[in-house]
Amino acid sequence: MIRFYLRFFYYEIISLLLFFKLRNKNYHSYQISFSHYDNLFNKLCIKYGTDKGFDKFQLTEFYGARGEKSEFCYPHIYSKFYNDLFFPVRKNIKLVFECGIGSKTRKKKFVPGASLKVWRDFFPNAKIFGADINKKLLFTSKNIKTFYVDQTDKKSIQNLWKNVDRKQFDIIVDDGLHTHSANILLFENSIKFLRQGGIYIIEDVNIQSVAKYKKYFYKKNFKFELINFNNLNYSNHFLIKITK
Repeated sequence: MIRFYLRFFYYEIISLLLFFKLRNKNYHSYQISFSHYDNLFNKLCIKYGTDKGFDKFQLTEFYGARGEKSEFCYPHIYSKFYNDLFFPVRKNIKLVFECGIGSKTRKKKFVPGASLKVWRDFFPNAKIFGADINKKLLFTSKNIKTFYVDQTDKKSIQNLWKNVDRKQFDIIVDDGLHTHSANILLFENSIKFLRQGGIYIIEDVNIQSVAKYKKYFYKKNFKFELINFNNLNYSNHFLIKITK
């Protein structure tokens, strides 16, 4: 209980500091509170076992790779955001790419390739492409193909796109290494494969690093949004949404 309140105050302080750091005349923000997350995207997250959505967001502990009771792996609440954003156009989406296939947790609550299967079912007319540095996780399934990539290596990223051999992606998602340098390197070598008007998303951005991303995308003159999800269990509960 003491650890819970310490974590609570820590993230509240960090969030408050971040609010003042990001706020200026060129940026505006708004906050949405919700209690209902029973939607198609979330149902698919539960079905396949991805941390993008779950049915018990109130959990303070969750099964992760470090043991039965671990603070390593909590469910996110991205499913509400993704469902609201993409549901109206889900039948129009043709190409989706996601970096990061995911590792299996000890209790098998989250499984590799789960989010790719969610994208496939959510976008019934789309081809889904994925990539990961762990070659053991690569697989091929109905409307899903996966490839090797080291997103800290520019040449590896370039080879990835040669192997994918597709352009004009509607959606690109980076759920890979979760470091600023790796995220930016993947972005710089992947954005050209996103169609005009397409959406590029960087998941699980650590709250302490958000200002670095803001500075980068602002200097590059990209249209972007910093989206903070209020979950006390996670410090990396930020998304960055870039529209080309």
